[in-house]
Formats: sequence, C-alpha cells, structure tokens
Amino acid sequence: MTRELKLKRNMLYVQLYYFFRSFIFAYVIERLFWRSRGISIAETVYIEIIYAVVVFSMEIPTGVLADRYSRKYIIVSGSLLTLIGAIGMLYAHGFIAFACIIALSGVSGALTSGSVSALIYDSLKEVGETLSFERYLARIKAIRYGSGLIAALIGSFVASRYNLLMPYQMSVISCVMMVIFNLLLTEPSKGKVEKHMNAKEIINITRTVIMNQTFLKYVIVSGAVIGASIIYIEEFWQNYCDGIHINIVFFGVISGLMSFVVLISSKRTTIYVQYLRDNIKRKKRFYHILTLLTGISFISLFIIRHPVGIVMMLIAVYIEALFDTLILGDIHHSVGSEYRATAESVYSMLGSSMSVVFGLIFAFGSEKMGVYGGFLLIGVVVVTSTIVKGIYFKRKELIS
Repeated sequence: MTRELKLKRNMLYVQLYYFFRSFIFAYVIERLFWRSRGISIAETVYIEIIYAVVVFSMEIPTGVLADRYSRKYIIVSGSLLTLIGAIGMLYAHGFIAFACIIALSGVSGALTSGSVSALIYDSLKEVGETLSFERYLARIKAIRYGSGLIAALIGSFVASRYNLLMPYQMSVISCVMMVIFNLLLTEPSKGKVEKHMNAKEIINITRTVIMNQTFLKYVIVSGAVIGASIIYIEEFWQNYCDGIHINIVFFGVISGLMSFVVLISSKRTTIYVQYLRDNIKRKKRFYHILTLLTGISFISLFIIRHPVGIVMMLIAVYIEALFDTLILGDIHHSVGSEYRATAESVYSMLGSSMSVVFGLIFAFGSEKMGVYGGFLLIGVVVVTSTIVKGIYFKRKELIS
C-alpha cells in the first residue's frame, strides 16, 4: 500500500474512531446514573469544573507533545485512558470516585484535543487536499451525532427496560473499538523545521501568531464562549427534561433530535464556508449574531419551563455545531504544521477556562433557582460578553 493511500485511509479510520467515540449508550442517561450513585447537581458542576481544570492544565503540554513527537500515539494514549475510565465508571460510587474518573477523562480529552484535527489537516496537506478540511470536519460531526442518535435510542430503551448500569457496560465495547482504529492510523509528515524546534519555541511561535492576528483572536474567543456555554446544555438537558416531567423513555428521542439538528448543521457547513470564505467582516458579523442567539436561547430556558423549551436547546446545539467546524477551519488555515496541534490546544484551553467560570455561575444559579436559574445566568453572561467583545474588537480595528 502506497503512503498516499495510507494517508487517505486516515480519513476512514478517524471517522470510524469518532463513530465509536459517540456510540456510547450511557450518555443519554448519564445524569440519572450519576444521581443514582449519589451525585447531586452541585457536585456534578464541581466535577465538570475539575474536568475543565485538568484539561486547562494539560492542553498546552499535550499539544506540544503532539507537534514535537507523534500525533498518532498521543491519540492512542487518549483512547486508552477513555477505555480505563469507562471500566472504572462501572464500579464508581460517590463524589471522590467520580471526580477521579472524570479527571482521567480530562487528561484523555487534552491528549486528543488538537491532535486529531492536526493529524487530519496534515494528512490532507500531504496529499494536496487541504480545501476539503472543513468538509471532513462536517462529515465527522455528522457521524458523531448520527452514531450518538442510534446509541441514545438504544441506551434509553435498555435503561428503561433493564437498569441504568447496563448502558455503561455496553459502552465499554465502543471504547475498545476506538483504540483499535487509532492504532491503524498513519503518522503524517509535519514539516522538516519542526524536528529542530523545542517545546518552548513551539509555544512562543504559537503565541506570537495568535496575538498578531486580530481576526484569529476574535475567532478563538468567540468559539471558546460558545463551546464553554453549550457544555451546560449537553450535560444538564436531562435535568431540565426531568424537571418538566418528561418520561425517561423519551430521552432517547430528545437526544436524537439534538443529533438530527447537528446532522442538518453539518450538511449545510460547506454552504457557509463558501459564503464566508475570505470575507473577514462578514465572518465577524455572522459569528457575533450567532453568539447573541445562543445567549438568548439560554435565557429562554429559564422563561419557558415547558417541552417547547427543547426547541431553544436545539437552536443552541445547531449554532454550536456550525461554529465548531467553521472556527476549527479558521484556526488550521491560519497556522503552520509545526504548531498546529498547539494552536488548537490554546483554543481548547481557553474554552476550558471559560467552562470553569460558567460552571461556577451555573452552580450558583442552580442552587438558587434550580437548573433553570443556571441556564439564565449563563445566557446573561454570554449576551453581555458578546456585546463587550464586539465593542473591544471594533476599537482595536479603529486604532490599527
């Protein structure tokens, strides 16, 4: 098999990896399982904060390792930790056990964050197909949510028919498949210059590139706000639905609707890429409007304590799915191969730090007004920060 064919096979293996990464039957009943093991909403938020802190502290080191050495084996290491965490979750009880497993998951997330996208981009670069990058990201997003839809329907049925533990037991098989497909990857070339750069040089160059590009800073901040906020819909929609007395048997359908919305977003991504390509002002305006809509969706969840509120969740999920692909494309098209994974790790690290802030805000709001209050406060912060961000970058443009 030629090297070009092996690199093209990377696309297949990465897509299969993401299929099984989302083919987790436990996600749909995760919060209910945690509650059955003695984890309260406040403790759940604190565990999410622990996850974010671990990711924050590990993002840059793991990104540098991926850029300096091997992206393939960094990804394999992350998958192995995911498998260990999945097995550990079967026996976890209480805050300490859950916190340790989720911290391990944070290390796994940091290892794969940036590394997978960098491997995809550099594989495409070596075969001369970088313009297909966003298309592959959109396809992967569709695969992730498509497999998530199937897993959610199966998981919710199994949980309602048998018990909350069985979906977790079934999910271990998917974690094994993730490791297998990662082992089949071929390491792409990252450029000759990278072999002579040490970790400090990679970090310094990445920082310089990001700080010298106003648009890249705008993109990273915008994406981090959306990504950090949407976590609290993904993690607490089950509590919202439980609060408005939706039966658990319908959780799979609701999760499926979220997956379907992401599939629609993924199908339309290439249209948006063509519409926005090389037009920075149009992109900024587009990103600004979408971020405001996300904040409004969160506020609506406080006001609409009714199944109709699920529509507002779907709007936020659609926006995040679109945002994620477009912003990753902007980042990877703007940086070099020698620090590609590190640049995305900076973006992910900022998102993790924001998720800690949002987590504290959500915990405060949920303690005072239930899960609805948490959504309200996050929405207010997103809208306010978007307005402040717009004014700040507008002034930067006028000064420059």
